[in-house]
Amino acid sequence: MVVSIIIGILILAVIVFTIVRIVKNIIVGLILVGFLLLISYVFLGSFPNLREIPIIGPKLPRIPSIGEFIGFLRKSYQIKIIKVFRGSENQIMITIKNVGNFAVSNFSLLVDNKPVNIINRIKSSLKPGEMGTIETNWKEDFNNITIITSEINVTYSKTVS
Repeated sequence: MVVSIIIGILILAVIVFTIVRIVKNIIVGLILVGFLLLISYVFLGSFPNLREIPIIGPKLPRIPSIGEFIGFLRKSYQIKIIKVFRGSENQIMITIKNVGNFAVSNFSLLVDNKPVNIINRIKSSLKPGEMGTIETNWKEDFNNITIITSEINVTYSKTVS
């Protein structure tokens, strides 16, 4: 029984020793790669393209460019005016859809740059992909409508035919 405990402790020691050596080698390898990148930056003035490294380069994730990041931010908050029509009492009604990546909220409305009361409010926020209709008390003719939210403004201009 004592012999089996000693053998078990020896096997455990060998396993722990092996794991420690593996972790140490990984850390030393990462430090060496970091030094290599630093040296290449000092001598060449720029970091090398890591995606061109054989074997592991194609497996590395692609980092988006600044332009792609700005494009993502622009699309993050975006609403589209689907339809502008008159209601049963000749008031303007606007159907909108959130085509962005995040919810939009706190709707207000300008018709020809004048604030307009919203009769029926869209719920507190419009989630991505959801649609809603805004009913106003504006009964006169108009040239443009601006929908203002906490995140973005959208203008609809009436087309003259």
